[in-house]
This record gives sequence, structure tokens and C-alpha cells, in this order.
Amino acid sequence: MAVTLRASDNGLKKIERLRIIKGWSRREKAWYELAYTSESTLRRFWKKQPISYENFVKICTVIDANWQDIFDDSPAGLLEAQDIPAANSVHKVAIAHPSQAQQQKSFALPEKIAPVRNWVGRSREIDTLKSQILDPQTRAISITAVCLVGLAGIGKTTLASQLIRQLQAENAPFTAAAWETLRSSTGKAPRFDSIIDSLLLTLSHGEISAATTQNEDRQKTEILVRLLKEKPCLVVLDNVETVLQTGQAKKTGYFADDCLEYKWLFNQLVETEHQSKVIFTSRESLAELSAIAVRELPLKGLEKEDAVNLLESHQQCLNLTTTSAELVLLAERYQGHPKALEVVSALIRDEPKFKGQVGKFLRHRQWLLINTLDRLIDEVFIRLSDLERTCLSRISVYQTAEYPLDTAGIAAQMPEVSEYELEESIIQGLRRRQLLDYDDRQESYQMHPLIQEKAHRLLHPDRRVASSESQLANRQAYRYFLTIPLKTEAEWQEIEDIKPLLRAHYHACCAEDWDAVTAAILGVYDFLRLGFLFQLLKDLYSKLIPPDWRDGKQFVTSPEVHADILQYLGVACIYLGQYQAALEYLSVSLSTASQIRYRKGEAAALCEIGDVYIETGDFQISLDYLKQSLVIAREISARKIECKVLIYQGVNQYYLGDYYSGIASFKQALKIARQIGYIEREASSLKDLAIFYNVLGDYESALKYIQEYSSLPDLYKGISSLKEVQVYLSNIYFNKGETEKAKSFAREALRLEGDIGKKCGTDSFISFGISHRFFEDLQRSLEYFDKRFKRAKEIGVKFDEAWALYQIGMTYLQLGQHDLSLEYFHQSLNIFHKIGTRAYEAESLLILTKTSLLINTVPLETLQDYCDRAEKICLDLKLPLLTEVQKLKANLQENRD
Repeated sequence: MAVTLRASDNGLKKIERLRIIKGWSRREKAWYELAYTSESTLRRFWKKQPISYENFVKICTVIDANWQDIFDDSPAGLLEAQDIPAANSVHKVAIAHPSQAQQQKSFALPEKIAPVRNWVGRSREIDTLKSQILDPQTRAISITAVCLVGLAGIGKTTLASQLIRQLQAENAPFTAAAWETLRSSTGKAPRFDSIIDSLLLTLSHGEISAATTQNEDRQKTEILVRLLKEKPCLVVLDNVETVLQTGQAKKTGYFADDCLEYKWLFNQLVETEHQSKVIFTSRESLAELSAIAVRELPLKGLEKEDAVNLLESHQQCLNLTTTSAELVLLAERYQGHPKALEVVSALIRDEPKFKGQVGKFLRHRQWLLINTLDRLIDEVFIRLSDLERTCLSRISVYQTAEYPLDTAGIAAQMPEVSEYELEESIIQGLRRRQLLDYDDRQESYQMHPLIQEKAHRLLHPDRRVASSESQLANRQAYRYFLTIPLKTEAEWQEIEDIKPLLRAHYHACCAEDWDAVTAAILGVYDFLRLGFLFQLLKDLYSKLIPPDWRDGKQFVTSPEVHADILQYLGVACIYLGQYQAALEYLSVSLSTASQIRYRKGEAAALCEIGDVYIETGDFQISLDYLKQSLVIAREISARKIECKVLIYQGVNQYYLGDYYSGIASFKQALKIARQIGYIEREASSLKDLAIFYNVLGDYESALKYIQEYSSLPDLYKGISSLKEVQVYLSNIYFNKGETEKAKSFAREALRLEGDIGKKCGTDSFISFGISHRFFEDLQRSLEYFDKRFKRAKEIGVKFDEAWALYQIGMTYLQLGQHDLSLEYFHQSLNIFHKIGTRAYEAESLLILTKTSLLINTVPLETLQDYCDRAEKICLDLKLPLLTEVQKLKANLQENRD
């Protein structure tokens, strides 16, 4: 039987340290290829799963580990230990000894090569570079040079170093390699002769030194090129941005005037035909080199998974406390920037207030640029021209995640320069410096979060006070968004249709131009309200009032507009179930309007206060406010407000069981709505009239009104209107006794459930529950009723709470659980009685009586009392239910006799 081994926990810790030193990932291709095994075997090794003895030893030897220190020698880990060869026979394993392996390498690693620590990811970039350096089929060198460009700290040097190490491990066809960095302590490029002499010394294997050649710089360059022709070499020139121009946008990427020797060298390296390969790393594009001879590879942050793997490595080394979700969030916050993740991980460990807890950092540190990173980005910003710095800081106010940034948006921030200078110098310069990137997928210019924060900090140094530059940039932004053409208001369907107005609102708020904010956003009120986007509505309009608005303070100039804003906020809160907040907004709106004799504002506020009290079940209080509103509305001929008041009045009358008065109110509202073209209120009048007539048993009238309602545009009826029509028709036909028709409409309502269920409000839960009950899907029915009950209880809508309890009772009744149904009927009756919804109280008393008769445990005197109370309500309100109540009462009397 074959010998198998598996790694121990301590052994893997040793392997992990050696892996980090070598700069390999846990699935490094070079690792398993040098061990003559597969990636899947290496994965099993890491998972502590048994693998063959030969593969185990090879994997350990390649990483410079003694396999005997790594394997699990416990009884559970050691399989067939007696067959393991003796320790002194390890040399017989079919793998090259390290010294032999080194002799097989095609070239030695450069002495000055940068270290690689915690290597993760970048497999796509490595593969791209290898395919550019070597022809995949013939492994011949195919092009002259590549240039890795990217933001400071993004990992260009590390990638180049890892590439060289892998090429060496894979015996790539190079005979020598050299690495020179052009960064110095002064921030300027090193003297040219020191670099060229070092290259010659390394690539000639010590034969050509500064002492042996006294040639001029250009002659040395010619000697270097001759070397590159004679034998295939790898040359890495790191941080070459130091030889480029600074402070001039139109010359970004061009060689500095005092670095002409470097210009000559670089051009000779890439334009002369030779069999070697040159790799540049730079924070800026090399604009003067041939785009044909040099392949540029822009480097972005690590992929999310790789960034998380890097953070996990930091977590282990620094002993951080965190969760997987927190690591993902941290990786996303810095967009996979390796240096930033390293620096931040160390800060989390060292900062006393974080105590090594990533979650605390995420919660309490609102900015990205900690000191070390700030200094790193400073190295980039110091190279900018004044116009580049101005442009970058101004466009930092844009939120490109919310709306794409195009050239027009940038031009709006730079009116002082020509279109030519903007595009050919400034934008081009920022792109060459890797500070501005164009995302083809999003069709938008983007900045890395570190750059955007730095640019915005220059614009707005003190977050507590708006600077004049910040206000200017935001003013120019909102004016730009107001110039973007929109669809007509009638064509608005999605939030995207009004996005420019929302962006204008945001920037006007940042500029504290409150009248401009109001002008940008007032026109979308009806669209947001009809679209049931009440949270967004509240978020937008709450920006237009100061913190001390309760004391009569305002941002906008016009007190009338201020009163309207407060009224709109009150409406939003009503629909959000925030009734106390709604009353506060509406009360101040009413007070403001009354003080300035803004009669329309008074009428509107009184009307909406009436609506609040409908929702809370205080129907008489509601009617008092509505009467006041109606007087003012008629006095000033505010027909829309008059129409709305009549509808709210009709709703009150419905809940109070005064159905005939309610019908009269709705018919008046319907007449006004049609006269003034108020389609939204025409729709609600028709729908409620159908409900009234259905309750009264006039099913033909109910069908007539619901059909008229369904013929109106959906825009004015809410997102769940189509489903509501099916439910209403189902209910009407069920009451008519046409069960099959009722079921067909209920079936259609349930079909629509999947389309609108996630979009509609909790009001639809009752409709969905009733529809499911039609088909005896009673468990699903109960789920919907329970959701509606919990939401109603949470926001304090007493009627909805009672109605949900009533429906739960009806469902348990259908399930045959009579005791449970009685419990829910009692709860609903108590609430209906408390809030004065007498018609529903009568209905609850009737169903209580019927259910009690089924279990035969309730005294007849109690049942008689139920019927007496229901009869009185029906007589007072002239309810059609009277006939059924009196019939039941008579049956009880017979039983008693």
C-alpha cells in the first residue's frame, strides 16, 4: 500500500513563514511545478489531507523545509508509518537538491531586486506580463518593453519582483537580470552614470565596470545595448517617474530637462532591436516612448478576494480581531490598495482606541488618509501643476457612484480654461499621472478613494465650515446638473429620470444655496409621492430645514415655501408610519402659514393633520381638522385641497360606519376631481366608492366603479394597483356568490404577487393573505396577516392592527382552531371598540357569536349580549348586516326558550 502523509498544524505554521519569505501564494504555480505535482495536490497539502509520501517531500523541499518537521506524526495523522523511508534516504527522492536546482536556473536573481512579502493574487497580471514577455508557444521573447503604471503603493514594484522570481523559477530564456531603482532620498532621479555603470557591471557579470571604461554616457548606453543584443537579459528600471517633468500639465509623462541622458537611454532600450526585455515601473505614463515598442499595463487595486486574503495574512501576523464581513468591508473601503491595507492593519494594532479590532476602526474612523498614506499621496500631488490641482480638487465634489462624470462635468468646474487646454493638457495629464481613470463600463471618469479624499481635503480643509472654494465647486456642479436635459414630467418612470435634479439638490445643499436647493427639488414632490418613495422624499426635504426649525427658523427665503416643505415632510412621515413626527412637521407648517396669512398652506396642513388622525384611529378629531380645512379651501377656491378633504372625510365616515354619508363625500370629491383633471384623486374616489357599495351589497355599482378605476393610468394609482383591482373584483364576486369568478381574480392577484411583492407596501399584505385563503393556502395567508399586524403595531395604526387580528381569526376559524380564532376576534373587537370603528365592531361581535356557537362553551347570555350590541350599531348606522344579526338573535332566543 502506498505511503501517505499529511501536514500538522505546527508544520503548516512553519511552511507559512517560509512561503511569506519566498513571496509565494498558497497555490503558487512555480511551487507545484517545481515539485512536479499539481495545484490540487498542493491544495490538499494545505488542507492537512493525506498526500503521497513523494509529493509531500517534494512540496516541503522546494520551499526549503525539512519534511520531517512538517508531517503529522500522531497516530491519526501517520498512515503506514513503517513504510516511510529512513531519514537518511531523503536524498533519494526524485527532486533536485537546492544547489542542483540553483544550477539549473537560467539566470541569478538581481542583487538589488525588491523583496516580496505576503504575495497574493495578481495571477491575471502575471499571466499577461508573461505572455507579453514570452511567446506562449515558442517561449521566444516577443516585444521589447512593458511599463507597469499605477498609483503610489498599488504594488507595481512587488509585481515586477514577483514576475522576475517566477521567470527565474520557470527557467525563462534569459542569461542575466539587472534591477535598478530610480528613486532617491531627494525624490529626484539618481545620477545617470551611477545607474548605467551598475547596469553594465551586472549584465556583463562584472567584466565592465566604471574603472574599466571611461566612456561618455552615450557611449555607455551603446555598450549596454550591445550587451542586450548579444544575450537575452532582463532589465528592471523601478520608479522611473523621477525622470519625468513635474508641475506642467501639458508635459506630463515627458522627460525632465535635466534628465536627457535617461531619455536617450530609455529610447535606445525600447527602439533598438535586441533579444532582451525591459520592465519599467512608474507612477506616470512614459509619453515619449513608442507606444508600439512599449506595452503599458495599468495596475489597479487587488481583486476583492485577493485583498481579503492579504488582510487575513496581516490579521495573523498582527493578531487582529475581526470577522470575514469586516475584512471585506475594509478591502472595499480602500479598493484593494495593498499599501493602504498594510498601513491600516498596523494602525489598528497600534492605536489604543482600536485595540486590534477591525470593527472599531470601521465604525469610528471616517476618513481614509491616515498620516502615512497622506504623506504617500503628497508625493503624487506635489508633482501636479496648479491647474491640475485645481481641477482635481473641484471635481472631487462629484459622487461618481451616483452619476457618471463626463468631460462636460469636468468642464463645468474649469470655466477659466479653453476646451482644448482642458482635454489635451489637464485631463490628459491627470490620466497619465494615474489620478483620473475612465471606466468604459460605467462611462465615467473615476478617482481612487484615496485621491478623491486628498483632493477634497485641499478644497475643503475644515469639514466644519464650508470654504469659498468648496462652495464654488458645488455651485458649478449644481448648475451643471440643471443643464442636463430631462424627459418631460409625464414621462418620468424611474429614479434615473430625475437623477440630475437629485444631484443638483445634493450640490446645492453642499453649497448652502438653500433657495437653489428648493428650486431643484420642489418639482419632483408629486413624482416621489406617487411612486411611494417616501423615505427618499423625507431625506431630500429634511435637508431644506435647519436643526432649530421647531423654533420657527428656516433656511429658505420664502416663509410660504418653508411652510410647504414642512407639509411635504409631514406627508412623507404619514406614509412611513411616523405619526408623531408627522404631527410635529404639520403643526409647525400650520403655525407658519397662519402667522403670514398663507391660507392655502393653512388648508393643506389642516387637511394632512386630519389624515394623521385617521391613521391613529382618532376619527372625530380628524373630522374637526378636516372641517376647518374645508372652510378655508372653499373660501380661497383651492379645489385640489377641497377634493382631498372630502376624500379624507369619506374615509372617516367609512371607518365610523356612516356609509351613506361617506358615499356622498366621495361623490362630491369625484365630481371636483373630474372637473379640474385631478386624476390621482379621481382614482382614489372611484376605488373607495367601489368598496362602499361592496359593503352595502350593491355589487353592480361596486363593479362599475372598480372598472372605471382600473381604466385610469397606473401612474396615479400606486405600484400595486393592478393587484388591488384583482383583489377587489375577487371580493365583489365572492360576496355575489360567484365563487369561480372570485377565484379566477384571486388567482391573478397571486400571479402578480411575485412581480410587485417586494415593491409594494405592507398594506398589500392583507390582500395577499385573503387571496391565499381563497385557495386554502392558510399557512401562507397567516404569514401575510401576521406581517401586517406586526408592522401596524410597530407604527401605531390601530385600525390596521385590529383588521389584521380579525383576518388571523378568520383563518384559524377556517383551520378549525376555534379557541384560537376566538382569542383573535376578542382582541380585534377591543381595538375596534376603542377607536370607534362601529361597523367593524358590529362585524366582530357577529363573528364572535357564530364562532362561540361552534364550541358551545360560551353562556347564551353572553352571546345574546353580543347580538344586542351588534343590532344597536346596525340600527344606528343602517348597516346591511342588520338582517343577519337579527336572524342570529332570533335563533339564540329559540335555543334559550
